[in-house]
Amino acid sequence: MPPLIAGRYALQARLGSPGAQGEVYQALDTYEGDVVALKVLTTLPVGGPWMEAQILRRLVDPHILPIRNADLHFGTPFLVTELAQHGTLEAKMVASGQLGVDVDYVVRWARQACLGVARAHDLRLLHNDIKPANLFLNAQNECLVGDFGVATLMPPGASIVRPHGATAETAAPEVAVGWNTQSATASVLSDVYSIGAAAFWLLAARPANDFANVADFAAKMAIVAAQTPPRLRDLAPHVPQYVADVMEKAMARAPTDRYPTATSLAAALGARPKVARSWRRTDEHPNHIACWRGEPTRLGGTYVLCLEPGQRPTHCTIIAGHASSGNRISRGCGTAYMREWPIAIRSAMRKLG
Repeated sequence: MPPLIAGRYALQARLGSPGAQGEVYQALDTYEGDVVALKVLTTLPVGGPWMEAQILRRLVDPHILPIRNADLHFGTPFLVTELAQHGTLEAKMVASGQLGVDVDYVVRWARQACLGVARAHDLRLLHNDIKPANLFLNAQNECLVGDFGVATLMPPGASIVRPHGATAETAAPEVAVGWNTQSATASVLSDVYSIGAAAFWLLAARPANDFANVADFAAKMAIVAAQTPPRLRDLAPHVPQYVADVMEKAMARAPTDRYPTATSLAAALGARPKVARSWRRTDEHPNHIACWRGEPTRLGGTYVLCLEPGQRPTHCTIIAGHASSGNRISRGCGTAYMREWPIAIRSAMRKLG
């Protein structure tokens, strides 16, 4: 039998590739006979007190991946959670290709993530690394917040602390600005930003910031610190305006312009008005630039909306039809400049209802 971690956990296999914030293993809990996930944390100071451990062991909520243990092994922190059997939101996003995850699912999962994060905040614990890979699904297809390995405990009376870690794709701008310093930049508001950024990533099938050809973490953080992301509906025009507005507020560059708590973000998403037609990207015609399907939320038929290349490279053509019969629909369709295709698609969706 391999050496036991903390005299209890027998490592069985590495789960995924090593990460910057630690390595995750499948392990056997020899006390209880269960197979668990064990993460050895490499970003926290080795050998010193780990003040977050006691809080992590008390962190119980229906929307948090159950935490079994948080302790030290020869001075090195480790975190033990239940083994996630139903995948992550990152896996859902990867499976969608370039289409993005359906809006209804993202809104539902983002609200559930907010509730899990709010429970951590109630215990003065910041997550610091909310992203699709750290949002898990249970057997009921509900979102569970996991991987609190770089969580930071806020001392009583404090509202901002130095973060233990972050992921550039979902890091708040203020965290990115202070990353190479000793500054205290993490707060409840930076976690709110990360929830919005994770939802943006799921909906657009790409991070809010453009990291094309950028692999270095510090370079990515410099981009987050300096650049304003594009509007969500310019990348995913099928996202309803209300949902896009909520995400934009959650991801405001100024922390005070965001929702003040994860609970208030959840409430805003829960107040989403009903729409006549729910659109999702399908790209069902390989020779088209993009395709969408509009499903009626009440009565009516399903529409297919397509963006085709125009007769000139600078133009595109928008066509629509009934999914069942293939009969064309004229309203909202026509020719547009290629640089303005998101505006034209949003206009067509609005006119099609």
